[in-house]
Amino acid sequence: MNLVLPEGVIHIDHWAYTKSDVMFLWLPDSLRTIGMCSFKDCPNLTEVSMSPNSYCNYRIRLEGDDGIFANCPRLEQITFRGALRNYTWHDAAAPELLRGCHREKTFHGCVRLRRLVAREIPLESIPAEWRQYAINGFIADVERDQHYSPLIAGGYHAYLESNRQQLINRTAGDQSYSLYQYLIDRRMITAADFETIFMRANAANSAETTAALLEYQFRVLRQSTFEISLE
Repeated sequence: MNLVLPEGVIHIDHWAYTKSDVMFLWLPDSLRTIGMCSFKDCPNLTEVSMSPNSYCNYRIRLEGDDGIFANCPRLEQITFRGALRNYTWHDAAAPELLRGCHREKTFHGCVRLRRLVAREIPLESIPAEWRQYAINGFIADVERDQHYSPLIAGGYHAYLESNRQQLINRTAGDQSYSLYQYLIDRRMITAADFETIFMRANAANSAETTAALLEYQFRVLRQSTFEISLE
């Protein structure tokens, strides 16, 4: 089932929806406090959309697998809508994503979690433990230039360009068009990388990706004598 909590809801109790059958969860912008384990052990939960400005009280005693979304094995994507705002939470000095959350336990046991979409939040404001999820969300968005402001996108680009080789290595396991598209758009593929990357794309039988790479080779690398067997 889909669970859409209406605007006006400001608090969710501890364990409020634990073990529920929710599949898609929408939490309103009005939500200010969210209790520990409130969506723990939801076996069918796949996606959550919420404001980044909720306060999470982890000051009570925790068990090893206690977390707001702990043990949701199908959870794949979290979307944070809107920018960070400086609400007067306990000991808050600056805006902070899910102020008070336990960064390791919030998504404990969420083995399929891959993407965190936070289009209005600078990368440096996302906890280090979650940053790779945000990077995945940025790369997966093929219309990122329309969805992220130049300032926020610039932070992602700077990080990815400083870790170019890791992104190149990622093509060994990630055959998504969005990854290749990002490498092509940012001109991050060198002549030394091209053959390996092309072979990986070709092995994945992605006509769209191989066509884009061949165009990139002609347009950017301009190595007309470089021959590749498609067999």
